[in-house]
Amino acid sequence: MTQLELVDGVLRGEAFLASLKDARATVIGLARQTAAAARFLDRAGARVRVEPVGTTAKLAGEQLIVVTAPAAVASPAVAAARAAGVPVLGDLDLGWCATEADTLAVVGARDVRAAVRFTSTVLGRQGRPVLAAGGADPDLLTVAPGFGGDGLVLLEPAAAQLATVQLFRPRVLAILGGATSDLVALPRPDGTGAMTPELVTRVLAHQTSRDCVVLDADDLSARELARHTRARALWLRTSGALDHGVYVARGRIAARLNGRVEEVCPAAELPRGVLRATLVAVACALWVGMSPERIADVLAPDTVTRTVTRRTVTTAEGAGEAREPASSMTPASSIV
Repeated sequence: MTQLELVDGVLRGEAFLASLKDARATVIGLARQTAAAARFLDRAGARVRVEPVGTTAKLAGEQLIVVTAPAAVASPAVAAARAAGVPVLGDLDLGWCATEADTLAVVGARDVRAAVRFTSTVLGRQGRPVLAAGGADPDLLTVAPGFGGDGLVLLEPAAAQLATVQLFRPRVLAILGGATSDLVALPRPDGTGAMTPELVTRVLAHQTSRDCVVLDADDLSARELARHTRARALWLRTSGALDHGVYVARGRIAARLNGRVEEVCPAAELPRGVLRATLVAVACALWVGMSPERIADVLAPDTVTRTVTRRTVTTAEGAGEAREPASSMTPASSIV
């Protein structure tokens, strides 16, 4: 298992898990951070040892190193092992490699949890299994093994996880205001800290032209951030039309893609405080191929009320049903 193989996506899902059997693997970080990664590797059959952040152990003979603390990424021991050709992963990479499912990630400093709830509710009606992880949901390392490649992973990564990523490539990355301009402090070694432009840029660099980045058009720093990715940008705005994106205008949520405008649903009955989160859900739903009509059905006022007041389920309703036909103007056909 080489770093190049992992980058090329050769080893994900069952193939990746099989490669871990009897592999010598070292997990580096603080005790509470390393526990989940160590358990994951142990269940996969790896021979696991755990080292502290400042380890001076010789790691060149290992077959995999997993770093769970930002300070460990550039440590001399990890740098020497990387130079010797040992693959180095963050714990988010480890979970991402455990399933071949497409991943949609939401990051930012505000509205993130609401966006994940709304997106989970909407995607739960499109026929593919949906696995929500991170944030208030279970950690990806816990739930990813065994989740099928035909499903969708909806992820809320932590700042410390982004600080250690080496490979993680979400098919859709939604960046809400605050991730690009409001916060400046890097995560501390204990895993706490802010979601910063530097951390988001690490993930953007892994995306390709087949991927999508969803950006807040009202965040002045977002256009600068868009320069760091090869992914297609899809813009959001809660008030006023856009040349390309999902927005609210004349009291309705609409999408303009490839010059074509299609209205999705009225916005007047949506609480003002959840508009941005709703637009993220609409953008993600269009990307996976849901029609505007089906999205509008899910965003009916009674559904929105339930979503605002309670935590949604993380597995799609009706998994195994026929997948919703893609609209002719969805990002699934025009961006990817």
